[in-house]
Amino acid sequence: MRKVDVVVSLIELEKRISKSLNPLEEAGLDSIFELFSMLDFEDATNVLLENVFKDVYFENIQHFRFGTESKEEFTNRLLKIKPELSWVISPDETLKVISVLLDIEKERQETYITFANLGVEFDIPEAMDSLEKFIDQLIGENAGDIVYFYTDGDMSKEEVLDFISGKWKQESK
Repeated sequence: MRKVDVVVSLIELEKRISKSLNPLEEAGLDSIFELFSMLDFEDATNVLLENVFKDVYFENIQHFRFGTESKEEFTNRLLKIKPELSWVISPDETLKVISVLLDIEKERQETYITFANLGVEFDIPEAMDSLEKFIDQLIGENAGDIVYFYTDGDMSKEEVLDFISGKWKQESK
């Protein structure tokens, strides 16, 4: 997978999550995006973009994010700005992206549990399950319970990343 494909996929993921949370906001839960503010993937994309947009990240993705720029146009624009995004993502870079995403998922899970314990559940699969599915895609197979082991505190992030790296090494033999 090319680096640019990962960046574009992360922004598409953010778009899908935002779209799935919109009905809650429209129904009067104005703070839904504040509650789940961690579902902003700027830090994850910047692993590969290397802060090329600096302080104007949102301004540079908004046309794609809101549909006024096609995926192809956005991809081409990214490649013009940073040609190295056409390179295949390395295992180390993939682990760095996964590392950021694990932290986001842990925070999302903690927020979800906090509200579930208060009797409020946000059962919106597109918003609540899609990040884990994306992590599975980056790993290249179903990660099983490995993400849950981290979000529940049963494994450290380093243990999870070592486990993933070990799986990749076994597969390459």
